[in-house]
Amino acid sequence: MPRRSVVRNMVAAAGLLCLLAACSSGSSAGSSGSTTPAAGSGKTLTVEVACQISGPQVEPECATSVEAYFDMVNAAGGVDGYKLKVATCDTQTNPVLDADCTKSAVANPAIVALVGRGGGISPIPQYQIADIAPIVDNPAMATATNSFILTPYSAAPTGDPGSNTTQAKLLAKGVNKPGMIACSLSGCLSHVDGTKAWYAAYHISVKVVTAPLTAVDFTPQIVALQHAGVNGIIVVEGAAGIDGAIKAAVAQNYHPAFLLSTACDDARALQGVPNVPDVYCSIPFNPSPAARAPYTQLMNKYIGAGKWAMSGWGLNSYLGAQLFVQDVRGISGPVTRAAVLAGMRKITDFSSPLLGTTINFGQPGPIAKYPAFVNWYYFFSAIKNHAVVPVAPAAIDAAP
Repeated sequence: MPRRSVVRNMVAAAGLLCLLAACSSGSSAGSSGSTTPAAGSGKTLTVEVACQISGPQVEPECATSVEAYFDMVNAAGGVDGYKLKVATCDTQTNPVLDADCTKSAVANPAIVALVGRGGGISPIPQYQIADIAPIVDNPAMATATNSFILTPYSAAPTGDPGSNTTQAKLLAKGVNKPGMIACSLSGCLSHVDGTKAWYAAYHISVKVVTAPLTAVDFTPQIVALQHAGVNGIIVVEGAAGIDGAIKAAVAQNYHPAFLLSTACDDARALQGVPNVPDVYCSIPFNPSPAARAPYTQLMNKYIGAGKWAMSGWGLNSYLGAQLFVQDVRGISGPVTRAAVLAGMRKITDFSSPLLGTTINFGQPGPIAKYPAFVNWYYFFSAIKNHAVVPVAPAAIDAAP
């Protein structure tokens, strides 16, 4: 899953914003207001899901997962008399378009919350609108009191906690000459800074090479790391970068350990990964088929078997949709943006077989600067035969 940082684009007209961001429902003019009720008859609640439906890193499940869950809820009668609706916005893995998606949603009074945000790569400013997702993949999002998250990728100054979990495991195995291949976007580079800081505590330097997110041939980067004597490569790239880096290493008869920081939970990426030993990752979602069975059944029924792919983005959005519904069920009176925000802080018992622990969104995280709940549990796993296989039997608390 790629990490991104703050990219802003100053565009004035809300209509133009929605056009640029490829929103599926047009934005409305006027102030969003913290108490704006849902549009229409009051019996429909609309949320925006911004994700990379097209572009260099396609993950449509970040939207279809919310749609599928809402379809299931609507088929059962909705929530307290409300039917649920999704307004998708295609970020195309483009920070400018992603920022526009946020602005268009805020400008549209019909939108009561942002849900899922799988692949969101721009921050949520301090708007009075809830950004509901167990995982938000931008550290700046975690600083907003209206974001409700499981873990902020790359949030800690010493790097992404999931990657750190894997790095610690590999360091114990003797992988002590690390290197990184990172995309050239600023979010990837901030991940590099955090990783360097983590290794610095062990007096270990990190050899870093970069490649564009759209790169295909990773031979130059792999050769540079090989010549530097690197015995463990951290790949901070999307699916194409993971595939390209490992294939380039195989072609060079170079066999370091690989740590996949982003797309290791992505079925599309895993299909392209050569079946080589020592490929690891730490993921926040339990990879066991039993834990994922309810999600698989939901998607097969509402999207269609064979018409979707398993991914961390999809699982994230699925849990975000569940959170939104649990929030709405706890609201007495009109469902407004303010009510949704307040409702999230009342959820103290959110649990799922996918997660390592029950979440209490009313409590702060372990780091004071991130007021939202921060739950750093990860499943340390290996990639074998194009699948994620847990190495540790239980989730690891990475907060310490």
